[in-house]
Amino acid sequence: MTEYRAKSLILGERYGGISVRSGDTSKIPAGSYVAKVDQGVKKRFKQGLVVLNAKPRELPKFFKAMEAKKFTQFIVEPMFPHEASEEQYFSLERVREGLRLLHAKDGGVNIEEYPEQVLNLILASREDCAAAAKRTGIPQAFLEKVYDVFNDNFFAFLEINPLVVRGEEVYLLDAAVLVDSTAQFFVNKWTENDIVRTKAQHRNERAVEAL
Repeated sequence: MTEYRAKSLILGERYGGISVRSGDTSKIPAGSYVAKVDQGVKKRFKQGLVVLNAKPRELPKFFKAMEAKKFTQFIVEPMFPHEASEEQYFSLERVREGLRLLHAKDGGVNIEEYPEQVLNLILASREDCAAAAKRTGIPQAFLEKVYDVFNDNFFAFLEINPLVVRGEEVYLLDAAVLVDSTAQFFVNKWTENDIVRTKAQHRNERAVEAL
């Protein structure tokens, strides 16, 4: 699923991101933005697939450069100033026992360097969010919202990295979601258009898709 749709589902009207596709001429309001390729690619910053603190007039140049690399979907969000020390790691994964929650207050995008900091919890039911909030410091209301969105939309995996928590407010700087596309039959909040399209396909994959 695209990052844009995942964040829209979790944050609702609070979300200020914009989805942009190749050929889109929509005008972006004045401000400073982060723009990223939105096609399920990991480590985008390290691959040069992200531009920071960009003005609207600078974005077309970024889109054109990414299109030259065969990317066609992008996400544009208001720049969110923060300190690296605020960056946390958060993920949910569907397992036999319920939802496995992994959380680290330190690390963020460099979480691989701090494996000993990762807290591993199981949410067997929604009621477990209260205890998880006390253990993680993440607001209970946010955990309950994510729990509901995860189940209502047939998510299999959710990763928010980095996550920033300021009091009762939670900010999703980067998010990735895996969902079973066949679940589209059961939902009405996402469609086939929200399923990530990779930058390239093997000819056999194209043949199957055509069928």
